[in-house]
Amino acid sequence: MVKRKDRRKGKRGKKQQRKCDEKVKIFYCNVRGIKSKRESIEEIVESCAPNILVFNETFNENEEIFQIDGYRTYTKNRIYKKGGLAVMVQTQWAKKTVEIKDDPDEEHEDILVIKIHKGKSPINIMTTYGKQEGYKDEIMQQMAAWDQKIVEIQRRGEHVMWIGDLNVKVGNDKDGIQGNVSEISHGGKLL
Repeated sequence: MVKRKDRRKGKRGKKQQRKCDEKVKIFYCNVRGIKSKRESIEEIVESCAPNILVFNETFNENEEIFQIDGYRTYTKNRIYKKGGLAVMVQTQWAKKTVEIKDDPDEEHEDILVIKIHKGKSPINIMTTYGKQEGYKDEIMQQMAAWDQKIVEIQRRGEHVMWIGDLNVKVGNDKDGIQGNVSEISHGGKLL
């Protein structure tokens, strides 16, 4: 929830305070095949009315786009099956939303970033899908690309929300997640 106080002058020139509360609902899921989950997704949309839906492992291919009424869909599909990312933004926000495209020389198949221009500073929603354990060099390259993308966004003075399936084990120590298993993978150490 974003809270801010606006100071505006009233009829007699005195400053008035007005509180603006803006709640943003975001739903995230690693769907492992979005087309077979249509009914469940529509039920979630009806019951929760999220402003933004974020999905990993859509299994969409090439230019395939999964649509839900009332949302604008942004996708990053793989050429071959499996994987795939999607961010859906409510239609009323779509006019203020753009997809941030990668430099063609540095295209990363498992990063999708959209920018929403709401308020003074835009917010970037970045969703990622991490390499599976066992690909040590590729994991390092992937995390470096994610880090670079976050730094680029922050240098522009914008906010970033990172959502996704990183496929890492972060443990349960002070840097991990309480109640989690204790194992820390190579990717978890990098994170």
